[in-house]
Amino acid sequence: MSELMAIPSQSLATIISVILPAHDRLPELKRCLEALQSWRKQGCELILVDDGSKGNVREIADLYGARYFRTRKRVGPATARNIGAQHAMGESFCSWMPM
Repeated sequence: MSELMAIPSQSLATIISVILPAHDRLPELKRCLEALQSWRKQGCELILVDDGSKGNVREIADLYGARYFRTRKRVGPATARNIGAQHAMGESFCSWMPM
């Protein structure tokens, strides 16, 4: 399993965790997080797993209030989603790929 760096967030009653694996494609990631902001206000936790991106994904996670995890090397979207699922605090979770 990859070693991770985590940025903890304060949690309210989290109903659902949305897991976003990210590898570059930062404009699409921003649009996706922007669209999910109304969910976040309703008890949704956003989890962003940076899968070895070259861009500053952590800055984007901070900007949108997402929990941030980073793999040390690229592991692929399935493994990145599984990492996010291991850290999810919601009663349920789903995963999206920013398009």
